[in-house]
Amino acid sequence: MQNNQTLLNKLNSRIFYVAPSKIHGVGLFAITNIQPNTLIYSIDLSKWEYIKKTTILNRDLLPYLEKYYYYNKKINSFYIDTEFNHCFTHYINYSFDSSNIKYSKGQYISKTLILKEEEILINPKENNYNPNFPAQ
Repeated sequence: MQNNQTLLNKLNSRIFYVAPSKIHGVGLFAITNIQPNTLIYSIDLSKWEYIKKTTILNRDLLPYLEKYYYYNKKINSFYIDTEFNHCFTHYINYSFDSSNIKYSKGQYISKTLILKEEEILINPKENNYNPNFPAQ
């Protein structure tokens, strides 16, 4: 019953869902109105490490990693959750003009009011979130 309660707590506190996006593939969308400065999602940075691309022996895995994980070109490494948990940040689409969340130290926080059913977007250049992202 303890695991069931933990799951129910997580479900009841969820404020986003994954759905098809008009911007790209799938994205995160607000379940309800989300007020500014609300924590949308967080990751435990202590469980993430850089893994050198050259050390990954399963070459069939590389396209998956390249699609779903941050890749730092300068050090030729992927930034991966060491527990290999599902991470909803993979579904956050980018927008230079209408981003409504910001990232800081593992936390994704709303910058503006995000309306119910609105897609949750981040500017990849803001706060050096994804320095490898091509220029606008």
